[in-house]
Amino acid sequence: MEIKILGMGCARCKILFQNAQQAVKELGLSVQPEKVEDIAQIARYGVMQTPVLVINGRVVLAGRLAAPEQIKEWISQAEKYFFRREIYTLTLICYNKWVLSPQNPFGEVAERFKAQSWKDCIRETVSRV
Repeated sequence: MEIKILGMGCARCKILFQNAQQAVKELGLSVQPEKVEDIAQIARYGVMQTPVLVINGRVVLAGRLAAPEQIKEWISQAEKYFFRREIYTLTLICYNKWVLSPQNPFGEVAERFKAQSWKDCIRETVSRV
């Protein structure tokens, strides 16, 4: 997980950074928010107002402050999205490698995949998360 606070070091940028640190600490994550004060790097995100909160490369807040509770919610949503995306990817890889393979080592599982649509199988796998 990657958390960045974009800003030139103004008071609001410092407050958002502290709130992000508090949110990460309360969630028990090992990641530390990163301060980005370089104007060229900030410009790459296409934002015009600071402070900016970026989680996993996605701008979630620009031009205002957020409480630690709101930041925790955004971090949790980002974790869920990342985890579901990874499961979806792994399911597709497994399906392509073993179900569609002529040397299918999984017999029953493969028959189940073939009996249902592969999208239903993936939805079922992801919904269990």
